Amino acid sequence: MTHSSLKNKQTHFDLLTRFFHWVVALTIIYNTIAGYTMFLLEDAYPNVYHFIGDINVSLARVVAIIFIFRWIWSHFRYEPTSNCDLPLLQQKIAKLVHSILYLNMLIVYLSGFLMLESSFKIFWLLELQNPVKTPEINHLFFMVHRYSCICLALFVLVHIAAALKHHLVEKNNVLIRMLGPKFTLRETI
Repeated sequence: MTHSSLKNKQTHFDLLTRFFHWVVALTIIYNTIAGYTMFLLEDAYPNVYHFIGDINVSLARVVAIIFIFRWIWSHFRYEPTSNCDLPLLQQKIAKLVHSILYLNMLIVYLSGFLMLESSFKIFWLLELQNPVKTPEINHLFFMVHRYSCICLALFVLVHIAAALKHHLVEKNNVLIRMLGPKFTLRETI
């Protein structure tokens, strides 16, 4: 089978793409829930607040690295075929939204790192120094982080809604392509 014919027959994203997608997606969902929940606990349960905060920051640092590899890989992987005939304008809008989503994720990761006023240990093991030591600048990055997290949460909700619309209403394979070959679109859905 030639390189081009393999590309035309691929109906699911490759395993590495799916791994990157789901690790980043699940971590973003967890970090969003934990990030907003921990502020409810700050005064009443300071130890829990700090524990959740340490986990949140540690996961974000690890996933930021995975995110970089995901972005690089997105330029080399094959785009699987789809059984949905989206109009060209809708395809271009989807690509633009994905690009904005990636940029938003980058801003969240960078601002989250630069907002910290002191060094931080990833999972209490590997210490990272923050290059910014000025509290006013750290606070600026905290505000950027806060608002970019709100935007990211909205993007994630829209992304999930669009995937569910494609799966449940349009009944096409857009979601199935990211789930893998073990999942099929059943006629009964």
